[in-house]
Amino acid sequence: MSIDRRSATGAPGPVLPASPRRRGDRPGAGEAIVTGRLAIRAAAAVLCLAAIAGCGRAPAMGPDEDAFTTIDALYTAVSLQDPGQLERNAATLDQLNQADRLPDAAHDALTGMIAEARGGDWESARQALRDFMLDQRPEH
Repeated sequence: MSIDRRSATGAPGPVLPASPRRRGDRPGAGEAIVTGRLAIRAAAAVLCLAAIAGCGRAPAMGPDEDAFTTIDALYTAVSLQDPGQLERNAATLDQLNQADRLPDAAHDALTGMIAEARGGDWESARQALRDFMLDQRPEH
């Protein structure tokens, strides 16, 4: 199939063959690329959390009551998808960690969950926090 290409003045130009369709020209190709990128980012986040938290139990958060209360409030913030409350709890956890009231391993794991929520993956962050909190219970 040939296309009559016209110049900027409207005068007929040479007849050129239609350019072949490229893979990226098909309908929906842009959405597939975006979806693929999101899947890669989600997989990377899961791998990072697995590396931080390990494949077994979550790191212990220690006996500090303020740490427990803040982590509980963080779970509520993530469940409600409340960015303001998320940031307040993240700042409190940073302060508790700096004061040696929240162990580094627990802080690192929680920071990964906070990053997931900040990235918009609230449900994954909520599930990770739930698992983290359940792992704090002593085994019988």
